[in-house]
Amino acid sequence: MVVLGGVSAYVADILGYKIGKKRLSLWHIRPKYIARTAVVITGALIPLVVILLWLLISSSFRTWLSEGQQAIEKAKQAQSSLEKTMTDKANAENELNIKKKDYEIASNQLQKTSNTLKELKGTLQNLQNDIKKNKEQYEKTKQQFDVAKASLVTAQAKVQQTKGDLIKAQASLTKALTEVKKAQDDYKAAEGQKKEVQKDYNMLLSKNLELTNKNSQLETSNSDLQSSLRTLQDNISTLSKQIDGLKSDKVKAESDYAKARGDLEEAQSQLTAVRIAAREDLVQSEFRFRTSRVEFVIGEELARTIVPPALSPEGAQSLYRTMMRKVRAISTERGAKPSDKNDKIPFIGNSGFIITSQGVPLDEQAVENFWVNQLRGRKDYGVFIVKTSMNRLIGEPVILAADILNNPIVFRKGEIVAETKIDASGSDNQIRATIHEFLATFVNTRARVRRMIPVVSKDGESYGNFTEEQFFTIFERVKTITRQARLVAVAQSDTRAGDPLLIDLELH
Repeated sequence: MVVLGGVSAYVADILGYKIGKKRLSLWHIRPKYIARTAVVITGALIPLVVILLWLLISSSFRTWLSEGQQAIEKAKQAQSSLEKTMTDKANAENELNIKKKDYEIASNQLQKTSNTLKELKGTLQNLQNDIKKNKEQYEKTKQQFDVAKASLVTAQAKVQQTKGDLIKAQASLTKALTEVKKAQDDYKAAEGQKKEVQKDYNMLLSKNLELTNKNSQLETSNSDLQSSLRTLQDNISTLSKQIDGLKSDKVKAESDYAKARGDLEEAQSQLTAVRIAAREDLVQSEFRFRTSRVEFVIGEELARTIVPPALSPEGAQSLYRTMMRKVRAISTERGAKPSDKNDKIPFIGNSGFIITSQGVPLDEQAVENFWVNQLRGRKDYGVFIVKTSMNRLIGEPVILAADILNNPIVFRKGEIVAETKIDASGSDNQIRATIHEFLATFVNTRARVRRMIPVVSKDGESYGNFTEEQFFTIFERVKTITRQARLVAVAQSDTRAGDPLLIDLELH
């Protein structure tokens, strides 16, 4: 349009110039006015023609020409809509930033939840393994129950037989009591004989004393007679005879004294033999009056050892003998003594185990073969535990029992055993009490849930040992902070069910 305007102005100028030069006139109008009118009309016709040409050529131009005002209104509306859209965009961007922050927070929470879920999955896997093991143990126990049920029927038949043996044993016991009573009567009779012999011995001593006094008197008289020898020559022979008679009486009295002393010693030896026999009878009949304290309680563990898998018969025999030497040394050190004074092993019998086959107790070699067969050729690790089967006093032989249990890994190195919250702002006594309670309750409960095998003693059950140095170290670390923290027990190494539970305490 700009170009056409310039062209039309140029053409109108030339046209006005030519019309003015020709001095044309129309209706008596002056030529200059005609020239101006011709230029104006030409200038108007040229844009009109151009517009008409654009209308014929361009549909977009026709649309613009017909809807131009509406387009302006629409442009204004579009501008306001754009401004509103930009405002909405800014608001949306702000909301997006907020959503991003929320998303980051949610992502962190999701990550934490994922970690927790992984831990829960691990715990679930462990629980599933425990359930599987428990199921296997249940099946084994069920089989053992069926075997025990069959054994119970057999045992009931044996009970009837044992009742007859019990009646016979009661008769033998009554007979033994009668013999003990008889031995006590013999002992009392021996005591009476001892008193009589003692009485005779005292009488002989008094008689010997009298003879000694008489001898001294005679010696005094002899000295007097020697001094008056000249005047008593006639009485010397008589006095000599009297002296010889007194000497013979003295010799006889000494002989009687020696004989009485021998009889007394013989009576004392007989009395000692009677006492020993009576004491042995009382011990064998178990009617000895007990004044000693209980040193071994029923079920108390004496020793344990790890049983490796696929153990050969020779290895099983060596492991059993080593274990029995250890148990023997511990029992002897704690005051157990053999049942027979000629024995050197502080157990009932030679083996210490009361194991029977068809009602007949097994000897020491048969008991060893029994346990060797149980120990050899296991598929997995096990633990061999020897314990007491009855309460025993100091000085009594020990009766043994034993178990061979599975020994799987229950805690891995670095695994969290248990955890609790601890308030470090509390007093020293409160902190110590919290740590003690955590070890005694949380850690032991966790070990019990994982089916660890505790060490049973007179003081109770224990799963491990936490030293005073470790306790003091964690106590000092707690004192260095002044807020709540998590107290975490972590396994020091891979721990099997029969191993002592060794832990480190950490603060998180």
